[in-house]
Amino acid sequence: MTARRIIPCLDVKDGRVVKGVRFVGHTDMGDAAELAARYRDEGADELVFYDITASPQGRTLDYGWVRDIARLLDIPFCVAGGIRSVDQAARCLDNGADKVSINSPALERPELIGEMAERLGGQCVVVGVDSQFQDGDWRVHKYTGDPDARRGANRLTLDWIIEAQALAPARSC
Repeated sequence: MTARRIIPCLDVKDGRVVKGVRFVGHTDMGDAAELAARYRDEGADELVFYDITASPQGRTLDYGWVRDIARLLDIPFCVAGGIRSVDQAARCLDNGADKVSINSPALERPELIGEMAERLGGQCVVVGVDSQFQDGDWRVHKYTGDPDARRGANRLTLDWIIEAQALAPARSC
């Protein structure tokens, strides 16, 4: 039987964890560092933090914030938010993240997936997919952290997942 893992995914806006429904109506839930420690203490196997306004605002996440979270945790954690280059992803890892996740930047420049996997290792590159049911199909969206910036990516969800997987082929060790 496959092991079951608990991996909370937390949306972060201005250093605070927020909760929304279908990408809108964000409510403040608390300090990101405090919640990271709480989830760790309550048995989470891994944590994922999404800086939901980084991509729509054209910035990357705060590396200091990544470093502060890393100091608190003894479990793996993944970060996302405006990571548009291999160097930015490497800085996240250098500051303590175990994985990086890309969504909107991957949709805009799909070859970024393979570039990151090649340099950093496929085990630490995640492609996030924000999907919504529209017009009878599941469709991919980008910039979902900002309701005013959110837009469709003109891709069907399953098609994008298959394409993204093919962009980072497995390498032999």
